[in-house]
Amino acid sequence: LFIKIDKNGYDRDIWNESFDKINKSLELNPSNPQNYMVLSQLYMIGSDFDKSFVYAKKYLEMAPEYDKSYEYAKSLLKVYPNENFRIFVENMENIWIKK
Repeated sequence: LFIKIDKNGYDRDIWNESFDKINKSLELNPSNPQNYMVLSQLYMIGSDFDKSFVYAKKYLEMAPEYDKSYEYAKSLLKVYPNENFRIFVENMENIWIKK
């Protein structure tokens, strides 16, 4: 689903539908790291940055070798800076990407 965000915010019904679908996907396949990235994005859209960081971290831990993971993490940090998460991302990137 596509969630349109504009000056008026976002469509809460579409957000709820997306949230329900990603949770169902997690029930069916909890080992797919992409599910956690989507959940992190949903929480970011909903301005629940603490939960967004939790699921972004889980995503990075599950797919540390995937360089696109770090692009998403850095974009999240641009929206809502968090020093602990920044350090985590930097350390993971140094271990897995910048070997």
